[in-house]
Order: sequence, then structure tokens, then C-alpha cells
Amino acid sequence: MAFKGATTLAPLTAQEARVASADGGTFDAKQFREDHSLIVETCFDLIRNSQDPEVRIQAAQVLQSVGHTPSASTK
Repeated sequence: MAFKGATTLAPLTAQEARVASADGGTFDAKQFREDHSLIVETCFDLIRNSQDPEVRIQAAQVLQSVGHTPSASTK
């Protein structure tokens, strides 16, 4: 079952990322790692627990778009 009001996620462009950063343009590596970890954990949770194949596929596509490479423990 899809989430009500769910929309397709799209990766940020470089311009959008600068605007969305805390200080308006400087790359924050710590925040990036935290955001990346949250995205990966959320996607894996959806892949494992969602009953909707479309949601699982979209979560896998998001993982691919953020460049997630599974470690040996997640393969």
C-alpha cells in the first residue's frame, strides 16, 4: 500500500544543496554523513517491511541515487 500523498523523491541538484545547507553554501561533512545514514536506514527499513512492491522499488532506487554501496555485512 502506498503512503497517502506520497510523491516520487528526486535527488537535489548542486544549486538546491547549496541553498539547503545550514550556512548557505559550505559543505558540512558531518551533516552529510548523518543525513546519508538516515536515508540508508529508512530505505532499508522500507525494503524489509513494506508490503507494497512499488515502495520497495522506490526505496532501492533512492539507495542507488545516493550512491549507497552495501558493505559485506549487508550483502
